[in-house]
Amino acid sequence: MNVTVMHVLYGFVLLLAGLACGVVNTLASSGSAISLPVLLMFGMSPLAANATNRLSVLFGALMALRTFAAKKQVDWGAGLKMAIPATIGSIGGVFAAERIPGRSMALVITMAVMAAFLLLVFRLKSVLERPTPGEAKITTAGMI
Repeated sequence: MNVTVMHVLYGFVLLLAGLACGVVNTLASSGSAISLPVLLMFGMSPLAANATNRLSVLFGALMALRTFAAKKQVDWGAGLKMAIPATIGSIGGVFAAERIPGRSMALVITMAVMAAFLLLVFRLKSVLERPTPGEAKITTAGMI
């Protein structure tokens, strides 16, 4: 097959995967179950694929924050409380990812993607149901 045709085909596959990832992330926050396997399929190292995937997660979160903030639906105090353990966990995750060999990292990513996919499939109904109105409860156990 012609190299240019292959590049167009790869671009099309990446575009479709990106759109699917965005839709799934918006509905049920499991878009990584699509994006990580596609990035690995195109030959990215597991560490690079995971890091690249984090960018889409960051931008998706920023857009969600912008949307909810515009509607005055953000509890900034609760967000700060949750940001502290999330930041500590993220830093720990970066150090762990740097120390895990490539083959093992691919296995960790595969297990995480499968877990996300299974949660998506088996909890899709509850994810799509409208939550009951009220105040979210932030507990120490929940943050851990």
